[in-house]
Parts: sequence; structure tokens; C-alpha cells
Amino acid sequence: MNKVHIELENCYGIKKLSADFDFSQKSTCAIYAPNGTMKTSFAKTFSDLSQGIESKDLIFSERETKRLVQDENETELLAEQIFVIEPYNQSYKSNKLSTLLVNRNLKERYELIHKNISDKKDSLVNELKPLTGLKKEIDESFSTAFTHSTKEFYKALARVQSEVLDKEEAEFDDIVYAKVFSDKITTFLETKDFKEKLSDYIDKYDELIDSSTYFKKGIFNHNNAAVIAKNLKDNGFFKAKHSIYLNSDDGKKEITTEAELESVISVEKESILSDPALAKAFDEIDAKLKANKELRDFRDYLINNLT
Repeated sequence: MNKVHIELENCYGIKKLSADFDFSQKSTCAIYAPNGTMKTSFAKTFSDLSQGIESKDLIFSERETKRLVQDENETELLAEQIFVIEPYNQSYKSNKLSTLLVNRNLKERYELIHKNISDKKDSLVNELKPLTGLKKEIDESFSTAFTHSTKEFYKALARVQSEVLDKEEAEFDDIVYAKVFSDKITTFLETKDFKEKLSDYIDKYDELIDSSTYFKKGIFNHNNAAVIAKNLKDNGFFKAKHSIYLNSDDGKKEITTEAELESVISVEKESILSDPALAKAFDEIDAKLKANKELRDFRDYLINNLT
């Protein structure tokens, strides 16, 4: 079929339409029109044709309807040759899906691909159960965390793909999702008093970072330093007799062993986290986190992750 000729009259508001679609060079044709210009009526008319139903005008039902759809040989198209997908209808299913894949082998391959995708998704969700601490609706939670929608699981996977494949050390791999992102904790974090106390804590922490010898706010803190130290150790950096230099206002400090680097990180970390003002700010936060087990678990998380 190289061409399709249509003539419509009084079809769901379409007063009169005559057009030819040429498929001799391309297998598709697109119809573009502003809202309210009968695109839905056009689709409805073809849907009737695919189901063997007579079309009509719903408002002026007494008017005579004409619906002519022919190929280049003036042969009317059969219902089996028409496939209409309803827009904005998630529950819509068609008994003509097989017309998309007429070849049996292609159809079986299509079904196998989707089964494999579904199986791999189920496997991933099962792997996430112990890591997240969630017992149900894991895919919805995962989707929401990265796309703000409960139904975009695969889009969420694509969103985090580069972070997963870059093989960087996972900074929060020891954190159980359910202990941090529960309804009670989320509600608590929205309270004004907690936000004020947390703001005081963050301000004090930032002040101490700014005055640190080696750490830099928003760029390099003791967590970053610990990750680097671990990577250097795991890759035998110091064993190969290499060294690194740490810059400060007093000049450069050469580090030649793992122990020296760990010592510098420990001293810098202790000078920040043992500050009385910072401890006081955290104690005020801590006092708010004793109401129930979920909040106490969250408090333990904060203690172990003070940055």
C-alpha cells in the first residue's frame, strides 16, 4: 500500500475532510494541528473503522455521515489494517498488538525481551531489599527518589547509571534507606524548631571548616580525605615510594606514608568535631530525636555522619 485516500463528512464534528497520504517514499505520515481542530475526532473515526463500527456526528445525528478510506487502487481498507492507540489511557490494551509484530519470530523475540527486562527488574528489586530496609514498594520508592514520580523506575535507573558505573567509592553505602527516609523522620525534618537547630549546627560546622588547615568548604572535607587515603592505600601508592603534598597558609606538607596521612586527617577531624560550640549545637538536635525508635535510629545516623 503506497497511498491512502480519505474522505470524511460529519464524523464526530469533522464537517468535511478530503486528503491523500503518500507512503511511497516513507512508511509514516504525521498530522500536526492545534488543539480543538478535530485530531481526536479523526482518531475516533479510524477507531470505529478498526472495530467495524459506523461513525456518526454526536451533535447533529440526523446528518448523513461519509467515511471513505481507500488505497491507491481505490480498495477500501479493512478493519484488520487499522490500528489505533488511545492517548492518555494507561489501562488501554488492544487485541491487535500482534499487528505490530506480524512475524511470529519477531513477536516471540519481543515478548522474550520484555520478559527478560521484567526478570532483571525483579532481581534488582530483591537485591535492594536488604540494602534499603524496605519490605515493599521498593521500585516506587526508588523511582520517587530520583524522578519525583512513582512510575518512572527505568528512568530512575538511567538517571543513576553514570554514578554507578564510574566505580567511585560509595560514600553512603553503609546507610540503610529506610532508617533515614521514613514518614516519621520526614515529618520531623519539616518542623521549624529542628530546622533552626540544624541550621545552627551547619553554620558552626562551616565556620570550623573555613578555619581548617587543609579542609575546604564544599570542596574537600574529612570524608573526602578518608576516601582518598583508602584509595591510595588499596592501590599501593605509598608502598611504591610515592608522596603527596598538602597545601596550607604555612606552605606545603609532604606526606610519605599512610600513617602520616591518617594522622593529619585524624587531627583535623578532631579539631572540628570536638569543638564545644559544635557539640552544643548537636546536643540540641539530639534532644529532639528521642521520641521513638525511628528518630533514635536517625540520631545514630547523624552521630556517625556529622558532616
